[in-house]
Amino acid sequence: MTGPFTPTETDKTGPGMNYTIIAPKELGQGGIKNPILLWGPGAGAFPGIYQTLLNDIASHGFVVVSYNSTPQGPELTAAIDWLVTESKRQGSPYFGTIDTTKIAAGGQSAGSLATFKIANDPRLTTTVHLNGGTFAPHTDEMNLVKPALFVCGDDPSVSGGDGTSVSDLARPNCDVDFMNATTPVWYGDVIGASHTTVIDNPLTGKMAGMDPLAKQFFASTVEWLRWQLAGDQTAASWFLGPSCGFCMETMLWKVQQKNLK
Repeated sequence: MTGPFTPTETDKTGPGMNYTIIAPKELGQGGIKNPILLWGPGAGAFPGIYQTLLNDIASHGFVVVSYNSTPQGPELTAAIDWLVTESKRQGSPYFGTIDTTKIAAGGQSAGSLATFKIANDPRLTTTVHLNGGTFAPHTDEMNLVKPALFVCGDDPSVSGGDGTSVSDLARPNCDVDFMNATTPVWYGDVIGASHTTVIDNPLTGKMAGMDPLAKQFFASTVEWLRWQLAGDQTAASWFLGPSCGFCMETMLWKVQQKNLK
């Protein structure tokens, strides 16, 4: 469900004015410091096609900082540097209102690949990977040192489809990354989802928030962030153990997990 905060968007901000920030209008309300999600769009993409997802995340109290194109990794690191500076600069809207000890990095497709590249940054608390497994020789997943969320769609080699609008071309690589990972990982396949389920399509008017499968991506991402960045133990129950909340939704999810506690 949509959270209690009101998302507001700031365009052309951050390092080089190359970022979009979607933050709660009630930023820092009551002395709370809001946690942060760095977001990487997929190949050739931009924040606008993830508007429904990113607004939903911000409505739960998270400050979302998205690169305006497809990041390569350094762009995500630069955003952390900038946020740390802004959190200490008097006059900045982020002065004393954001929690730079609670930062997640994540992305969809190629944005996930960029996240793998910087996953060993010590300032990160967790990473989020939607529809984005690493390519052979699969060395970047070894950068994972903190808990990670993997969410992908159906494997086209098993379910058929073109791998983009039907099934998920990233799925085989997601499987390899989960197998190789040594850190805590929760890995869910949204049954029937594609590589682009989570994306809004302005050309067709398709909004991901109207798709029940996209809502599973939304819910798992938000609950993961609530657990990892906000310490919400109710959110943790959606992921922990064989009877986890998403695990019990067997018509919607195929779940694997390792090293979680």
